Amino acid sequence: MMGDRSPKAACVWVRCVALHPDPVMHHRVIFSGGSDGILRVWDVRAGACTKRIRAHSGSSISSVCVCILHGRLVGYTASEEGIVKAWDVDSGRLLGTFLGHSG
Repeated sequence: MMGDRSPKAACVWVRCVALHPDPVMHHRVIFSGGSDGILRVWDVRAGACTKRIRAHSGSSISSVCVCILHGRLVGYTASEEGIVKAWDVDSGRLLGTFLGHSG
C-alpha cells in the first residue's frame, strides 16, 4: 500500500494497525491510526484507503481495534489523551466516547 502521494500530503506516522476479515465482502480490511488523529480503512485486495474518519482532533491515535457488533463493523480508537471512541465504520458516525482511561 502506497498511501496518499498528493503534493499536499503531510508526513503522517502510522501508530497502530488492526486487521479484520470482512465476512460480507469476503476480503480483508486493515484499520490504521495515525499521528494526525485520522482512522483510515484500507481494502487489502485493492491496496487503497477507502475511508477516512477524523477520530481525534489534536491528538494522535495510539490504538485501534475492530469487531462486528450487532451486524455492523465497529472500529475503536484510543488517543494519547486517554479517550476511547467507538465508530460505525460504514457511516463514519461516532457511536460513543469513553473518558478517563489511564495507564
